[in-house]
Amino acid sequence: MSFLNSIIKNLLTAFAAQGVSLLVSASMSLLVPKVMGVEDYGFWQLFIFYLGYSGLMLLGLNDGVYLLEGGKTRETIDKRSLSGQFCGALVLQIGMSAALLVGSSALASSNERAFVVSAVAVYALLNNISAFIGYIFQALNETRLFSKSIMIDRGVFLVLLLLSFGFRVSDYRIYITMYIVGKAVCLAYCLFHGYTLVNSRVQSIRAILSDCIHSIKVGFALTISNIMGSLVLGISRLLIDSGWGIVEFGYTSLALSLVSFFTVFVSQVAMVLFPALRQCNTAVQANIYRSMRNGIEIVFPAAYLLYFPIVAILSLWLPMYSTSFKLFGVLLPLCVFDAKQNICSATYLKVLREERLLLIINIATVGLSLLLSLLGMSAFHSIEMTLLGAVAAIVVRSLVSDWYLSRRMRVGQASLPAAEVLLTAVFIVTFDAVSPVLAALLYAASYGLYLLYFRQDLMELVDSMRRILLRR
Repeated sequence: MSFLNSIIKNLLTAFAAQGVSLLVSASMSLLVPKVMGVEDYGFWQLFIFYLGYSGLMLLGLNDGVYLLEGGKTRETIDKRSLSGQFCGALVLQIGMSAALLVGSSALASSNERAFVVSAVAVYALLNNISAFIGYIFQALNETRLFSKSIMIDRGVFLVLLLLSFGFRVSDYRIYITMYIVGKAVCLAYCLFHGYTLVNSRVQSIRAILSDCIHSIKVGFALTISNIMGSLVLGISRLLIDSGWGIVEFGYTSLALSLVSFFTVFVSQVAMVLFPALRQCNTAVQANIYRSMRNGIEIVFPAAYLLYFPIVAILSLWLPMYSTSFKLFGVLLPLCVFDAKQNICSATYLKVLREERLLLIINIATVGLSLLLSLLGMSAFHSIEMTLLGAVAAIVVRSLVSDWYLSRRMRVGQASLPAAEVLLTAVFIVTFDAVSPVLAALLYAASYGLYLLYFRQDLMELVDSMRRILLRR
């Protein structure tokens, strides 16, 4: 199978998995707030928020295996070492989850928050063990297995979610339990297909510790970098929870979940690209980077046009969440800049083994996000300005990463990013300042001029897509 065909086949499976995830996300965003009270929905979203940081409990072990074993096959990978590291991961997660369970009752400020933290401890154990095996699948370029595990996880939860909605279940604890059940089934699937990878006779405890420590040393920077990446927005959400309470946290979380429909879906491209790019020479890597970068900068700003019909429809379904739809507009630039960061910049920094630079960039972005979000909170006492500070930090991160990689890959600095920022500014200024119809017309005209000015890049993108389709 050719390199291109392999990527396309893996992408199709990954997109199918994310199609199921998209249905789940849509159901969570559209159905759950319909039956839950606003406060219950806030605790449900708090559970989802905390889950984003559960990967830290592996200390980078899975990321280390992913980076060290990327590009290998089942025949060439050291199964004894993998089995030992799997045992090490299992012991580590049991210990971490037990500590979190004990701490939840002692440190939580309410019974509701104690339940949320306890549920996170249980989910983290299941999630991190399945993620360890899933990262092995990705490293071996068996991303279809990983994608199918996602489909099973999301599919089980989706069925239970629809049943609960049909019976008008409003207790957030029931939904959290169903979420955990979906992950348990996912873990069973990963263990079944990864059994031969993690069931070899293990080495001595000393050898296991040595391999685990080596993988943690390699992967810890990437794990912290990923955590820092999520903290860019996470800091703003924590500030909103502490400054405005669980209800406003729920409004903000709904807005963010609407944005994540897009960002999570396109991030699957990065999962497929990493092991494939590791097998390419430098010239091919550079050509792919230039094509992806320019293509994203041409196409993704169209996401702003979708804001107006989406909000018009959702306002009829969830009229009590009008605050969320305004925040959705503030967060929409993530569909352009955060998605491009995940697909292009972060992927290539991993391929080039620049994890430490990625960590430095993300730490700096978190610092900038904290500064700007605190300014929005203290000086303006505005949730919109608090979130806009985080969004501005993400835009800066994308521009800096693109500047560095364009120089490193020697593909030339594109002129599109400055125009992207200008388009974003047009959208941010107009979507809340004028009527929706006028704002949509103004942005559509601006985007049309953008495409006209960069028509050469647009024609190159169309020509590239045509060649790919003809080659198929």
